[in-house]
Amino acid sequence: MVLIKKLLTKLIIICFFYTANAQSVEIIGLYDVTVAYDMVNFRSNRNAHKKALEKLLIRVMISNDESISMLIEQHFPDPSRFIRQFKPNDDGLIVSMDGEAVQEILLEANKNVWGADRPITMILVAIDKGMGEREVVIDDDMMNNLNQLQNTNKNRVMRQKMHAIANSRGVPILFPMKNDVNQLSISFSDIWGGFSENLTDIAKNYGASIVLSGKVRNDEREINDWTLHFNNSSTSFSATSENAINFLADTLMARYSYS
Repeated sequence: MVLIKKLLTKLIIICFFYTANAQSVEIIGLYDVTVAYDMVNFRSNRNAHKKALEKLLIRVMISNDESISMLIEQHFPDPSRFIRQFKPNDDGLIVSMDGEAVQEILLEANKNVWGADRPITMILVAIDKGMGEREVVIDDDMMNNLNQLQNTNKNRVMRQKMHAIANSRGVPILFPMKNDVNQLSISFSDIWGGFSENLTDIAKNYGASIVLSGKVRNDEREINDWTLHFNNSSTSFSATSENAINFLADTLMARYSYS
């Protein structure tokens, strides 16, 4: 009976992704999380094992910190059971979790989960510097002009923060690449004007099916205007760059999670 149940679960997941998520890619390392511990302190530390499990749950289910903590106490009394291996890196330890086993328990607990097949989102950010100066953020925007170095660093910090949140949520994102032939088709006006069809066409050239576009004024770097172009519709909102990624993740999880 247990074997049949597992087979049915896998069949449901496969059918779901072939019908609703055909443009997705499998995220390698989705079930590998990083925790700030050393090898000795991690081995027998339940709080450390719980922290690793919390980070995984943030990637695979809709929840908040309070519900995750309660869920672990109720359904994962021994988080170490779901740890396959761990190894050191520059930020602490990379912990490989048994993602399939975790998701099976979540499904049995009537929770919606989001698997490893996920769509790619193109991030297109237009920056109005004032005085007629404009630019589109690209993934490697080292400037030859030293006077632009400060803005370059700000752009890099913004990208790094967005990538960090995307990694913590398990959402694959990409920015236009420097010197890529597709970069020539990216227009500041298209992003600033929110021309959804043009932006979606650009994203397709990069293999992405979703676009998150942002309008940033140089003197307003914290809260900015964003638009999520998704499923032939657009949703506009205001947020920091980090919370824009959280909004993206919440939207995708609500659309693609299954039970």
